[in-house]
Amino acid sequence: MRSRTPIALIAGLLLGFCGAASHSVLAERPGEPAGAPAPGLLPWQEARLFAEVYERIKRDYVDEVDDHALMETALRGMVAALDPHSAYLDRSQLEQVRVSTAGATPSTHSVEARTLAPGIGYLRITTFNEATPEELRRAIIRIKSSNDSRIMGYLIDLRNNPGGVLESGVAVADDFLDSGVIVTGDGRTPESRFSMEATPGDLSEGAPLVVLVNQGSASASEIVAAALKDHGRALLVGQRTYGKGSVQTVTPLAHGGAIKLTTSRYFTPSGASIQSVGLMPDVLAEEPVQAPDAAAADPQLAVALRLLQERLRAAAQPAAPGALVALRTAVP
Repeated sequence: MRSRTPIALIAGLLLGFCGAASHSVLAERPGEPAGAPAPGLLPWQEARLFAEVYERIKRDYVDEVDDHALMETALRGMVAALDPHSAYLDRSQLEQVRVSTAGATPSTHSVEARTLAPGIGYLRITTFNEATPEELRRAIIRIKSSNDSRIMGYLIDLRNNPGGVLESGVAVADDFLDSGVIVTGDGRTPESRFSMEATPGDLSEGAPLVVLVNQGSASASEIVAAALKDHGRALLVGQRTYGKGSVQTVTPLAHGGAIKLTTSRYFTPSGASIQSVGLMPDVLAEEPVQAPDAAAADPQLAVALRLLQERLRAAAQPAAPGALVALRTAVP
């Protein structure tokens, strides 16, 4: 005979579960395992309603449903209904998150570097994991050492970079800044409110920058692009970015899984939120027909390269008042 879970037991479990909710962040950031119970319990009426539906499914659904599977499905639905970025993670999914954010796979690199033209370095960043800042620093050293003269400018390609670890994005932006706010965050808990600032030491030595972005540039990519744009360090070229202006915290749970929960909304140095609106580039350029590979087949890269070369030429001679403004607004 099929077992039936009493409504009172389910309701009790729900009350206990909701009272023991905890916290951890992906932009994303990691957090601490569940700690002391949070204040406020689920109202008895709501717990009873959930338990009643649960019991009805167990009793009347056409196929027998496993208790664990049913509860896990309920948890997934509860978290996923909050927003597109929050999620309940089982053990295997949590491990995938840990691997992807650690950047520990030997065959996977998040930074590609090469000399694009004489005096111009090309840095393509495909994701932001814990290894990305160090990869970037090594890439810049390689580019400099492979050129007889110092690199005069850099083209940073963030197209189709979905983001990753918040702190890694901040560290990359910091590599091209000497001071100033990089990003701020605001949420309901003390941990979700933050301000991250640049520290002295610009790896590019103040060289002009052009950053390529598109609709696939999201989250930490947008943090980097906005910081460099707002501080006047970079010209943005491409298409409007995705518009993910929130930070997710990954909190391990007692059973070995985790909850990925939106805990903050972040703001650019100018104080703007890019949530659902994205960043508008300084210069719009059409998307390549296929995946970017060479300037000849990549109109965005060609435009970005030409604009960077123009900036370098302009920097090499005395500039008339308003020359930079004219360059930033002249769309070919």
